[in-house]
Amino acid sequence: MDDQDDAEQLPDGAERLLDGAERQIEMTWKCSTCEHQNLGRHKDCQQCGHPKDASEQYEMPANPELAASVTDEALVTMAKAGPDWRCAYCGSDQRRADNSCGQCGAAIGTGTEVPDDPVAPLVTRTWWERYGKLAQGIAIGAAVLTVLIVILVWNANRPRDYDAKVMAVAWEHTIDVERYAVRKHDGFKENLPAGAMDVTSLGQKVHHHEQVLDHYDTEHYTVQVPDGYRTEHYTAQESCGQTCTSRPRSCSQSCSSKKNGFASCRQVCTGGGQSCSTKYCSVSKTRQVAKTRSESRSRQVPKYRSEPRYAEGFSWRAWEWAHERTAVEKGTDVAALKWPSGALSAMGGGEKERDTRKATYVVSLQYGDDLLKFAVADEATAAKFATGSAHEIHKERDVWLVDGARITPLE
Repeated sequence: MDDQDDAEQLPDGAERLLDGAERQIEMTWKCSTCEHQNLGRHKDCQQCGHPKDASEQYEMPANPELAASVTDEALVTMAKAGPDWRCAYCGSDQRRADNSCGQCGAAIGTGTEVPDDPVAPLVTRTWWERYGKLAQGIAIGAAVLTVLIVILVWNANRPRDYDAKVMAVAWEHTIDVERYAVRKHDGFKENLPAGAMDVTSLGQKVHHHEQVLDHYDTEHYTVQVPDGYRTEHYTAQESCGQTCTSRPRSCSQSCSSKKNGFASCRQVCTGGGQSCSTKYCSVSKTRQVAKTRSESRSRQVPKYRSEPRYAEGFSWRAWEWAHERTAVEKGTDVAALKWPSGALSAMGGGEKERDTRKATYVVSLQYGDDLLKFAVADEATAAKFATGSAHEIHKERDVWLVDGARITPLE
């Protein structure tokens, strides 16, 4: 970036500085008595003679970049002497180089440094001062929530006792009967049981079927086979250099008060140089691509036929157990508990019967507006739950007790 480019980025009339260089400019202050605008070098109003005090602040030029640099040796010394101090007795502003107040004669040690602006002092607060109340609120809320959860969990699991009444006992008695008797069967020799009676041949019968090769059929089909290569032309994007653009360089002056009627201005520049990106170009290329062709082929496919296979069949009679019948009795009142009558019949001629018994009992207890259902194991236990009889329920966590005996609730 050349000097002409830099100049084009500065306001008209602005003084050029090297990047990072520093210069001094003079500020002004307005007299609170006559409103005369005084240069920063003066500590008394040049129109009415009123000394500068806390009510009058140093003001930066409207456009600091256009302000003339301080070159006079005496003024440069003033600018670099340090911030003014304010007399604690008469309130007038004095230069750092002055050891006593020019208005009342008080020594420099009795004054304080002149602040830049009439702003409230920065108060540093601790983390607790900033967020203590919020943290307390969050902690109290968390504690209350924890207590509520503990109460809810305890209330849900605390031991409870209920008075209950039997609404019904759904019971069912089932008897499955098997009979041992002579039964007739048909089959083949391998099916004959030991002790078979009246075995009679039924002649040749179809035992099973087998799949037997009958002939072959010719099947035609097509496959794809390699057939050399072909040349394919295509276009690809490849890197072919860079595309660069110049970035404008922008400079400005940053000025800050020195608290003594002068300001220090520093040149700050940004930008410049170039921004580059990769450039891509279209390139024609070729490649070899495999080719295929369709080729007809044939194969022999076996075909089968189903043929029956015969064996000698037999009929016979034999003694055996088989399901005969099922008898059921059921109800909802234990006062009517009973088993099916006449389940087993009197047999003769070697026949006999046997039974298998199964019983289910589901008790329904009402406590308050709720219903508790559970199964009991035997008739004697079920008989204790007559319809309308009173009982006690005890619940602790997931454990249920009815009249002191543990039960498992049914869904």
